[in-house]
Amino acid sequence: MASQPGATHVIVLEGINDIGIGKGSFNDIHFEERERVRQDVNRWIRGSGQFDAVIDFELTVRDKSDPGRMAAAYDSGDNLHPCDADYAAMADAIDLKFFAKAR
Repeated sequence: MASQPGATHVIVLEGINDIGIGKGSFNDIHFEERERVRQDVNRWIRGSGQFDAVIDFELTVRDKSDPGRMAAAYDSGDNLHPCDADYAAMADAIDLKFFAKAR
């Protein structure tokens, strides 16, 4: 990825499916443990200082009354995968001014 000619930026999007792969089946992981790991990962992404910028997709699409869930408007119906409206909201959350700064 970093050796792609002409590339100046990379957006990394990790999904909940990526949490727990090392422990076997995603469905065998207890919900509370998976949620704790998800929160820990998000806290690290937001506060580690390891990134030039953070586009907080989770904050953009989460249910404001139940932050551990995706808002119904963005849910494809399985409480896990996003729908087209979710991807549109995430795209709208990207501040294009950040990309202009590096040129």
